[in-house]
Amino acid sequence: MDEQMGKLTALLKDERRSHQNSCRALLEEAERRAERVRQQQQQEMAQLMRTHKSEISAMVALHTKTQEEERCGAEERYALLEKDYDFLKSSFRTYKDSISEEMRSSWLRKEASWKEEQETLLLDQLTEVCGELKKSDQEKEKQRKAFESKLVELQNKFEKDLQVR
Repeated sequence: MDEQMGKLTALLKDERRSHQNSCRALLEEAERRAERVRQQQQQEMAQLMRTHKSEISAMVALHTKTQEEERCGAEERYALLEKDYDFLKSSFRTYKDSISEEMRSSWLRKEASWKEEQETLLLDQLTEVCGELKKSDQEKEKQRKAFESKLVELQNKFEKDLQVR
């Protein structure tokens, strides 16, 4: 029995060693697989990063190109707008000058019309005053004649009275 126990113990030790060796072998295999997966993942990540970097570079280049095209388009629109502005500015200046000339002409006509009206009014007033002056002169002449005739009459009466006395 001791012998059987010795054999069983030796067998158990062999089994334990065999189990430990197989566990170690499995663990080493798992570590190798994990390392392979890590390396694969790192390679995929590196590839993704390169792809991402190239896509970003392409997008930046496209964005820069688009911005440049927009800037060129904006410069062209600005040049056209500047030409239109200059044209409108000169057109407005011409329009302003013509309006100014029309206003000056209109004011000159109004001024001439006003002067003519004033002269007509003054002539009418002068004619009226002359008429009144003529009437006044006629009235004065009448009064003077009446006064002279009264004076002559009084003088005659006075002379008669002097002769009678």
